[in-house]
Amino acid sequence: METKIISVVALVALITLIYKALPFRLAEGKKPLIAFFPKYKKRVSHNLTNEEIERKLSEFGFKKTSSKNDASKFSRGSILGDISIKLAKVNVGIQKITDNEHEITVQAGWVAAFDTGDHWQFLNELCNKIKDA
Repeated sequence: METKIISVVALVALITLIYKALPFRLAEGKKPLIAFFPKYKKRVSHNLTNEEIERKLSEFGFKKTSSKNDASKFSRGSILGDISIKLAKVNVGIQKITDNEHEITVQAGWVAAFDTGDHWQFLNELCNKIKDA
């Protein structure tokens, strides 16, 4: 019994380390049917100030968790929530490229071994809402 518990804990730790170490993938092309270790990034051009972007994210339930130089991190949801992208803990990063361009990243708040393209779709919808604001 102890061996099984140790094996499960080791497997979860390994999956977590892999997820955290993998780079963000570009959220381009067609929504994936299944994605392993979903972490995405996308550049968005817009006419918003940093404060307006923060306000827009707060409308979607995000709270700023940190800020350093031209990068900010936001979080929403709970790791104890659900596997649905609407309830799961999601972290969003925003890195300023130019005054009117930012790179936005989306990843699970803790770890996601796979999903059905929800993180990809979420990032694309978020970028569209920022771009169209």
